Amino acid sequence: MSWKLEYVFLIAASTLLDYLCALQMAKKQTKPERKPYLIASVIGNLGMLFAFKYFNFFSSCFSGPVLNVILPVGISFYTFQTLSYSIDVYRGKMKPETHLGRFALYVSFFPQLVAGPIERASRLLPQFKLEHDWNAVRARDGLVLMLWGLFRKVVVADNIALFVNSVFETDKEFGGLSILLAAYIFTFQVYLDFAAYSEIARGAAKVMGYDLMINFKRPYHATSLTDLWQRWHISLMTWLRDYIYVPMTSSKDSKWKKSRNLLLVFFLSGLWHGASWTFIVWGLLHGIFLVIENLTKTIRAQIYDHFFTTSSRLRFFIKNTITITILSVVGLFFRASSLDQGFSMLLRVFDFTTYRFDFGVQNYKLLIFCILVMALILIIEAVEERLSWEAMFLQSSLVFRWTIYSLMIMACFAFIAIKSQPFVYFQF
Repeated sequence: MSWKLEYVFLIAASTLLDYLCALQMAKKQTKPERKPYLIASVIGNLGMLFAFKYFNFFSSCFSGPVLNVILPVGISFYTFQTLSYSIDVYRGKMKPETHLGRFALYVSFFPQLVAGPIERASRLLPQFKLEHDWNAVRARDGLVLMLWGLFRKVVVADNIALFVNSVFETDKEFGGLSILLAAYIFTFQVYLDFAAYSEIARGAAKVMGYDLMINFKRPYHATSLTDLWQRWHISLMTWLRDYIYVPMTSSKDSKWKKSRNLLLVFFLSGLWHGASWTFIVWGLLHGIFLVIENLTKTIRAQIYDHFFTTSSRLRFFIKNTITITILSVVGLFFRASSLDQGFSMLLRVFDFTTYRFDFGVQNYKLLIFCILVMALILIIEAVEERLSWEAMFLQSSLVFRWTIYSLMIMACFAFIAIKSQPFVYFQF
């Protein structure tokens, strides 16, 4: 409301629509009887999302009129959150919330309203029915999560963004190596930036007594694209799986039908991220690579078993490198301002005559520092793959913990970027 007063009516309308539709569905015994109210919820929510986020894009494709509107903050997130509630009530998986204030709190819960995680009503609503007394240990754990998120955002993500921006804003001045490195670093920037927001949201909720779902599970340790998308933006990918892919797919379907459905899911994932051809191509490319991965699963397993039977670490390194490389190279379209720029930069990645290193900046000491911190974060996450680093840290000595807290706080002040960077997912 402090940003644009009238946009509060959008979230209010979405809240009231789904609240009333769910109450009506609860009065009906069968799915056919509940269906009209589900349709009203879907059309109402997606209609608002389409009008403000997608109308101008599709209209411009056909040289139609353009609306002079600004994308409402968080609309992609709270639209999916309320839709999941309506669908779950329709399916009979949960009873509707009769308290309007409590349901409104679920839709507009401030820690995760703007950029997720996209919570399910079955998980979050019951927490609002409990009394939450002050708990010092829980508050400490939440504040530690917030500090860890702030450190990753301010110290690393915002500073590596300076180098990434220098390449993407004047890409024609750079060769293939610089573009490839920028692609790798940009993907890590997006990861740290979005994971930081999710951790800050989880930490803020935890201080108050609420548990939000984990949105990232160390995606840089994935060994396949399937594994990657089970670790990256988990709340969105599980939403698309549960409400789009699973209803369209059965175990009896052919591999080609499953592949088609997978492509559709990733097309929608790209479209969810933004009304732009760059996001659509980004989503479709990920879908295509996933289809290829699924169709070649057997032959790839045979190759790995034949050549890497005695070296599990080498096998992990090769699988992980291939996965992160695909994520990074396809990520060029996620960051590109246009399809022309995306394809141009992609072609230069494979032009080995232009492989010279140059980021067009003077402060390479800062770049080296960021790379070292990035490596440290990956080491910490590698430890977390085997044991709970967070639990180990919180059980360590008070002196050690406060030394780390102090160093992280000082780093946030010392390395704050000259030009602050908004959270990447605020634009969605």
